[in-house]
Amino acid sequence: MSLASALVAAARRRRELARGTPPLWLAKVMDLDGLPCRLLMSLDRIGVDLEGRQFDVGLQLPADVPCPGLDDVFSVLVTSPSVRSIGFSWSDASADEDLRLMRGARGVAGGPAVTQERLTPTTAHDRSRFLVRRHTTMALPAPAEREARTLLKRLAAGRHTICLNLDAADGSLVDAVARAFPDARFFALGRRSSGLAPEGANIVAIGEFGFSLHERLAFVQAADAYVGVFDEHACAAVAAARPCVLLGGVDDERARPPVPGDRGGVVWLCRPYDVPTATPLVAGFLRRFAPRP
Repeated sequence: MSLASALVAAARRRRELARGTPPLWLAKVMDLDGLPCRLLMSLDRIGVDLEGRQFDVGLQLPADVPCPGLDDVFSVLVTSPSVRSIGFSWSDASADEDLRLMRGARGVAGGPAVTQERLTPTTAHDRSRFLVRRHTTMALPAPAEREARTLLKRLAAGRHTICLNLDAADGSLVDAVARAFPDARFFALGRRSSGLAPEGANIVAIGEFGFSLHERLAFVQAADAYVGVFDEHACAAVAAARPCVLLGGVDDERARPPVPGDRGGVVWLCRPYDVPTATPLVAGFLRRFAPRP
């Protein structure tokens, strides 16, 4: 290496140290239930708090519990444009060793600011805070976004598009809203969504198309509105400022009225709900906050 190259490298290193080492977020998963949704909400919060600066992620998964949705967990982690690197561990000893190595490699004085958190299932309070805070932009793969827009355009045939993320217990509400809103095209996301598409209804059962999580999130963000449970799909819809009707997850069983604002509006209904009462509320909300383009 020449003297000039060494001086340039030294100057670059000094600038890096002056900017500080990217923070490290260590999260210990306490419960796998609803983990993709919890991760999306946490990454969104950290991205906003750090004002877009990059950070590293260390995720500790339970050692003695199978994680069948690990592919979805990884897919969620890479949706944050602020995440610089991702590390997985399955024990306290491994997580401590990873942290020690990171600090040792960078020097104690220049080590990362570490935030440690225990990830538990989301509560109604967590969801309420998510609805009212600012959000970061999700970095979904460009091919997934392009294909979602193309497929949505073909299937919608110029109609208003609404994503449904419900189960069989909500079939009566889905049927009633679909009939009350005939100028829209509904897209059911559930894996067994064919049961939500009665004969002659304007509902397309896309839940059986074999979409990846990235493709489903892109589809939700490309649609005009979202009706369904408060999970990772709802997070994507809220982050994209799509009008949302959210069902369930209200601990105190209060129905929340539509909240107008620059994010388009959200209505949050408790379970169980009365179909004759909920139908005009949902249909009126969709017409008001998601008018046909």
